Amino acid sequence: MFIDIDAEQNILGTIIVNEEYLRRVEDVLIDDYFAEPFHQRIYQKFFDLKKEGISINQTNLRSFFVAEDKKEYLSTLMANTGSFIDIRDCAFVLKENYSKRKLIDLFSEAAIKLEKAKVAEALDEG
Repeated sequence: MFIDIDAEQNILGTIIVNEEYLRRVEDVLIDDYFAEPFHQRIYQKFFDLKKEGISINQTNLRSFFVAEDKKEYLSTLMANTGSFIDIRDCAFVLKENYSKRKLIDLFSEAAIKLEKAKVAEALDEG
């Protein structure tokens, strides 16, 4: 439901292969926009490395993936790179999907509250 794991993998893999792509999306994309929690942590790790002045690449990320017990996933991400026209467009897709997921969450919460209110009202009348 409004989740595009392929797009998430594309963005992350492309940045790992060429960290210059991070500059193209960092003003648009935040870690919360990734639906997959591990992808959120990877994206945040990019900024941790950047803050420390360490290059974002396969070698420098290997220990992170090993610590997360996802060593093989690094290869998966790197295999899913650049199959989109523009990384910024892909980032906007993630942002839009995040907004849709949040709206669904809000409406779901409102529906539950409304249903509880109806039940409470029916019990009061009965």
